[in-house]
Amino acid sequence: MLTIQKIQIYGFGKHENISISLNDGVTIFYGLNEAGKTTIQQFILQMLFGFPTRQQIQRKYEPKISTKYGGQLTLLHPIYGQCTVERVKGKAAGDVTVYLEDGTTGHEELLVKLLYGYSRASFEAIFSFSLHELQGIEKMSEEELTHLLLASGTTGIQYLSTLEKKMDKEASELFKKTGKVPLINQKIEQLKQLERTIKLEQGKIQTFEDKLQQLQLLEQKLEQLFGKQKRQQQQWQQLTIQKQALPLLKQQQTLQQTMTNFQHVQFPSEGIRRYEQAKDRLLHESQQLMQLKEQHQTLQEKILVTVDEQKVNEMAYLMQREATWHQLMVKEQ
Repeated sequence: MLTIQKIQIYGFGKHENISISLNDGVTIFYGLNEAGKTTIQQFILQMLFGFPTRQQIQRKYEPKISTKYGGQLTLLHPIYGQCTVERVKGKAAGDVTVYLEDGTTGHEELLVKLLYGYSRASFEAIFSFSLHELQGIEKMSEEELTHLLLASGTTGIQYLSTLEKKMDKEASELFKKTGKVPLINQKIEQLKQLERTIKLEQGKIQTFEDKLQQLQLLEQKLEQLFGKQKRQQQQWQQLTIQKQALPLLKQQQTLQQTMTNFQHVQFPSEGIRRYEQAKDRLLHESQQLMQLKEQHQTLQEKILVTVDEQKVNEMAYLMQREATWHQLMVKEQ
């Protein structure tokens, strides 16, 4: 347990150059109003936790006469032994120096270890309360007074009741059975809206699943149709090839039939020699025919040049009547 053994004030509020030694057990400060009892209490708090900054509303208790602001607290610590905490005016919450029994010195970090990590708020809530906090005791109800007596030994006067009122107020701001403005009511309404949206989306999901199943069936049918189309294209290609080859197939069948018909025909004796002779004669006769055709053509050209066309027509007519003339001659004879 941490015990305060000595208070030494350099300058704090109305006190200046004061040294107070505290005995073992309980120490009581008493005096008239404005004697400075609360100032000593605040001195202890500010030595341990720092002077108030500009942003804080606590009173600073700057000295009225002395130019030196601050003081010392001599403490008996169960681990570090006798320690001295000195805080004087400086930056922010003041400059603090901690002197240990073994000669070691430190600053804020060491002081935090000595105080077991307590903050000013937690220290005041558990160990310290002032007369101002007792002024409203006559206005308290039985329940509030019960909370006050319970809180005074545990968490500080009015701390639990204030906390309870604060929590009740915050709870009413968060939720009301018939309210619309509280946050939880809004969240519940949002939750209901989300539930409706979820149901709607679930319906859409079911519809989507049905459509997806239909789509899968259509894709299967489409794949089957693609397969069928591919097979038909292959058949069409085969039919096209067969159509193109049909004349050749027919010719092949004709030749096969011819070969079948002449399968048992024997080649005549000396057939090759006779074939060669017939071939030579055919060639000779063809050449003579060509020569005769050329001579005939030449004669035709000469006739066209030397004979009048009218005479030629008359001669052609007479030539046509030659048979009739011979028949008349025979009859006359």
